[in-house]
Amino acid sequence: MKLQGSICDHKSQGRPVGIYGSMKDEIPGGGRTAHSMQEANEAMGIDWMIWGELVEAIPPAFTKYIGLQVRAIL
Repeated sequence: MKLQGSICDHKSQGRPVGIYGSMKDEIPGGGRTAHSMQEANEAMGIDWMIWGELVEAIPPAFTKYIGLQVRAIL
């Protein structure tokens, strides 16, 4: 089954921004968590939640992607 959606280009996207744990955490040899609520909101595509809600949220873009896959199968 071929998955729908865009192709990732991780090299051009730069260092990942995590939305988990505490804000402004640096992960050795890896990514980091968002440095501000604005950065977190942009990364998740959600602008109506506080940090505690964002860390438990599923991004709308991912929900759409999964929904399209389910619809294609059904």
